Amino acid sequence: MLKRHKSITREQIAVDPGSHYTRIYSALTGTVLTQPSVGLLDLDSQFPGKVDLFGDRAVDQVNRQDAEHENQYVHRYRLTRPVQSDQHNDLGLRLQMLRYFIQQWQQSAHTKKQLEVSLVIPHDCDDTTSREWAQTCIASGAVKVELIPSALASFHGVLDSHNPASSSEPQVVIDLGGTESRLIAIVDNKIVQHLPLACGGDAIDDAIRTGIYESFGLIISDDVTQSIKHNIAAATPDSLVQHSNQSMQISGLSIQNNASARISIDTNTISQILKRTLYNLHYSIRLAFASLDPDIKDAVYQSAIQLCGGGAQLSRIDQLVMHATDLPVEIVNRPTTCSVRGAAAIAATPKANAKLPEIPEIA
Repeated sequence: MLKRHKSITREQIAVDPGSHYTRIYSALTGTVLTQPSVGLLDLDSQFPGKVDLFGDRAVDQVNRQDAEHENQYVHRYRLTRPVQSDQHNDLGLRLQMLRYFIQQWQQSAHTKKQLEVSLVIPHDCDDTTSREWAQTCIASGAVKVELIPSALASFHGVLDSHNPASSSEPQVVIDLGGTESRLIAIVDNKIVQHLPLACGGDAIDDAIRTGIYESFGLIISDDVTQSIKHNIAAATPDSLVQHSNQSMQISGLSIQNNASARISIDTNTISQILKRTLYNLHYSIRLAFASLDPDIKDAVYQSAIQLCGGGAQLSRIDQLVMHATDLPVEIVNRPTTCSVRGAAAIAATPKANAKLPEIPEIA
């Protein structure tokens, strides 16, 4: 009777507080709550560092501001990324944001059940921050918190995706994350190699923003940058560029007259802007694969390299990886939610809970 009562009053969720998006996944219903990992700063407030809105509501407030002042830039509201900014100036915003999103999920799910949380922890997150995040989950109503390293979450998320190879077979996973990309090699359900690659999504975003500024004198927002990356950017090396040229209109702040301006950019322009950044990613993947055991490479020819993470959405990224490794490449189903689904899978599997794969120190 006690076990039956527990299954009714508790619900298991996985939480991935990413630098760009926070995702909460319910293993019971299979639904995912996705919110941009941003907070709203009111620069006219008596307390300018105070944040009351996060995620979609924060973005909506900034968009309303921009719509009301279409031809000029008004800076009353500004978005901040707490996961990134708190690493340099810890104001506690990432903890406040995490609690906000968990409460949002409870409201959207219409549940009052006690939560058991599997929390994805970035590989570069220190013990103090990990404990703070766990305590925040408990303060939000969780009765149990399990910390899942992001490498393990990505690995199990790939197993949970389409056509997964047996966990006993050697595999290679490339997680193209927001702040950093990494290569994960697995043999017999153990992570035998865990290497950071040259850049993550942030490096690509920074290259686009810098390139647009230097070429056109235009300062663009994060939303515009993401739109460029997902609509007209391509990751293919120069020798393989075969895609048709596409263009789009973008708006931003002109540094010449400090007013809003619109310009047209095309795929060729973005390809030149991203040339060095993508070369660095391509070269670092090639170096990482050079250190792999030949037996692992042979096995991957049968199962293919698995790509996951937000960067897997970049057009032709599979071709870039294939060109760098001379190995077959597949993008997993739902690559952006791979980590959060993997964390849920770990928590739901007794065998995985009893003995998690080991993570070696990063070379």
